[in-house]
Order: sequence, then C-alpha cells, then structure tokens
Amino acid sequence: VFTATGQPDNGRLATDRPHAFKAYGGYTFDWWKNKSHSTDLSFFYTALQGTPVTTFVTVVATSIPLSKRGDLGRTPIFTQTDLSLTHRYKIGGDGRYSLAFDFNVLNAFNQNTVIGLTTAKYRVTNTISAIDIDPTYVAATQTLTVVLNRILNGQIQPAIDGLASGANRSIQGAPGATTNGRTNPVSSLYGRPNSYQSARNVRFGFRFVF
Repeated sequence: VFTATGQPDNGRLATDRPHAFKAYGGYTFDWWKNKSHSTDLSFFYTALQGTPVTTFVTVVATSIPLSKRGDLGRTPIFTQTDLSLTHRYKIGGDGRYSLAFDFNVLNAFNQNTVIGLTTAKYRVTNTISAIDIDPTYVAATQTLTVVLNRILNGQIQPAIDGLASGANRSIQGAPGATTNGRTNPVSSLYGRPNSYQSARNVRFGFRFVF
C-alpha cells in the first residue's frame, strides 16, 4: 500500500491504541442477611490512548493517506466509567423465581472526549482523478496501468499541488467541484473535532427470572 506521494504506507492504522487500561469491580449486598433480597453493584472503567488521525485524499476513486499515516497526531486519551445496579427479590417457596430491577449508567461522568477529527484538508474538493495525474488518459480506451505507475514512481506531486491551486482538471471540470478559477483553500474544519464520546446514557430495566 502506498500514500498519495508514492511512499510506502507503513504507519500505524486508525485503530492503533498501544496503551489500554481496564478495571472492573463488583459487590453483592444481602440485605438483613436475608437471601430473598440482594443488590449487585458494579463498575467498569476504561482508559485508552488516542488513535492516530491521518489526512486522506481520494486518488483515482481510492481514499489513501495524503503524505503519511498519523500526520495529524492522535485523538485525546479516552476514559469512561460505567455503573450498574441490580436488585433481586426472590419469590416462591423454593426461590426458583425472582424479580430483578436493573439500573445502568454508561459514561457516568458525562465525559465529552474528542474521538475523531476532520481529515479532509481542502474546502472544495479532495479528489485527484486519473486525468489529473496523466492528462493523456482516456477512460474509454485505456487501463489505469500508466496512471498507477506514475503514482508508485512519485510523479503526482503536480496533481497534489493542484488541489490547492485549483489547477486540476477534476476541480475545473467536475460538476459540483469547480472552483470557478479560484484556489481550493484549506477547510477551516481541517484537523478540528468532528465526533465526540457518547453522552451519559441511563437505562432502567425490569425482569422476571424463572
């Protein structure tokens, strides 16, 4: 696999988390030493190193890293605490049946950690087409071999530069992607947060166990 500049794509993948810590604890209360009533309390804590974030562009209909993986650094450290409470009441002479009330809280402290960044660099278009790389390319009569060879040989820097200058044919001619003779500026959203940790979630449940 190669980047848009034709260099080997050997960086860390988007799910890479070298350091992770998880903890679980629980306790069961028997009320009044009566096994007919019991309450289970538990927690689950997670701490994860952030994931690498990479600038991507679309080259000949394939989304690939622009320069190298992880060029935008990592997302912040992710932490979350979940809580669970279950109260059981046994019914029947032999205790075979029970009623259970569940109370679960996900993200108990309502943390709002950034988990994703905008990786599209340019405001108008982030696409490099085959004709941008090889102006003589004709899709109806040619394969992509010549175009791919230019990519692997690092000969698409003019097309990469054309993303910013507006010189690419795909920018000038593609419907909905024209810059009307102007440059293709860097998006104000580039490298900024676009997704966050899910908000606190509280769940109630009632079960009949038999």
